[in-house]
Amino acid sequence: MGFLGKLRWEKQKVKQRAHYEEELKKAEARKHGHVEPLFQPLQALRGSQRGHCVILGADAQPSMLDRLNHEVTLCSAAGWTNLRKTGWQPTYLGIQSPALLEQMRDYITNIPEQGILAGDNLPVPSPAPKNWIAYPYLGVYKYYCNTYDTHRVKFSDNALEVVYDGYDTVYSLMQIAVYLGFTELVLVGCGCCQPKEEKMRAAFETAKQYADSHGIAIYNGTPEETEDIFPMFSL
Repeated sequence: MGFLGKLRWEKQKVKQRAHYEEELKKAEARKHGHVEPLFQPLQALRGSQRGHCVILGADAQPSMLDRLNHEVTLCSAAGWTNLRKTGWQPTYLGIQSPALLEQMRDYITNIPEQGILAGDNLPVPSPAPKNWIAYPYLGVYKYYCNTYDTHRVKFSDNALEVVYDGYDTVYSLMQIAVYLGFTELVLVGCGCCQPKEEKMRAAFETAKQYADSHGIAIYNGTPEETEDIFPMFSL
């Protein structure tokens, strides 16, 4: 199983090489001001926020929602599948999974109140939601820059230029939150306490290294978890 998994990984790596190099060229162009129309809604939001935000992952529970009044929230699509039946809506919904987009299409197109942070790997629904905010998601990064057994991750503070894959939508939302101007990120339902997978631990540790060296604070806001990578924060 291990050998076959590695073989599939290397095949995917070869397949994604041209795509990776093309995306890097586009990122370099955006760095120098050549912003595609698709990303102009994101461009308009740069530095628009202050203070702290709450980022919700797949394990976020409805019992936490009463603590989020008046909070700016960024919720992954996986997290919202558990929470939308309560009627709660985040400030921003983050999605980069084609499967989840298909599953949630009818709900997404009927939500005018929130911003939909969507990876550019996704097709824009028709009709396009008014608050569709595309970001340049470099999903092939994990194949091109890693081996099957290693998990090197980068953290971008310029989401208009590039958002690096970090094995979960939450990692993309963390990069976007910094781009928006937040200096405190509180993670809820994101598996901050001893992440089950080594690749997620690598992503969280990379985010912490960036945060510690750039005056950003990242906290674990899930009451059921204990401090591990990030210190606790009580909402």
